[in-house]
Amino acid sequence: MDEFVQSVERPPFVPSEGQLAFHNLHEAFTNLADFQPQLPVLLRQGTRIEDLIQLTQALGILEPFTGKHILPEAIEIQGPNFRESLVANGLLSRNRAMLRVLERRHSSLEQLRQQDIYLVEALTGFAVWLQRQLGKERLICSEYLKD
Repeated sequence: MDEFVQSVERPPFVPSEGQLAFHNLHEAFTNLADFQPQLPVLLRQGTRIEDLIQLTQALGILEPFTGKHILPEAIEIQGPNFRESLVANGLLSRNRAMLRVLERRHSSLEQLRQQDIYLVEALTGFAVWLQRQLGKERLICSEYLKD
């Protein structure tokens, strides 16, 4: 009977204007006083997480700092905690958030390469990414540092 089963091709996903606007929304706050009044609005946006997952699976994402487009097929979603389970190019969502912070503080990888950096991890995707991008000259990674 299996030889009679035909695969049905799904039509391509076409995001709505609202989904694309939400997908492209990036907000930054320089202090807690500016952030706190916006928190209720931001929390309501959390109800649209399914839209973002669908968009990510269809369009991929851009990696902070490098601007590299990560294709949808190179993204793994390993569970419902998207901060810890959405892996792209070896980085978790919280790692990409940290890169956004670094990107705002040091506008380029070249600027970041001029800094001495101590990272309290050495074996994670984030540590590996930083080592690959920055080199080992000014980056110290450690899972343990005595004293």
